[in-house]
Amino acid sequence: MKGYESLRKLEGDWLPKLESFAVMVMIENYSHHASDPRETEGLKKEQPYAISMVKNYLNGKLFLFPSKAEK
Repeated sequence: MKGYESLRKLEGDWLPKLESFAVMVMIENYSHHASDPRETEGLKKEQPYAISMVKNYLNGKLFLFPSKAEK
């Protein structure tokens, strides 16, 4: 994020917006790959990470940069 900010300032509530985007991309990615049986095993292995992200997202807890919550 520091590299991005060196080119363009991030405004206000950028982190929740970025996390919403990350969850949306993850859901879209699962939707795209779920129909391919060759992807099933990999998708299953990713579930603990995906579930953790979604739980934090739904509970309003930061998950991409949790240290930002302290600031």
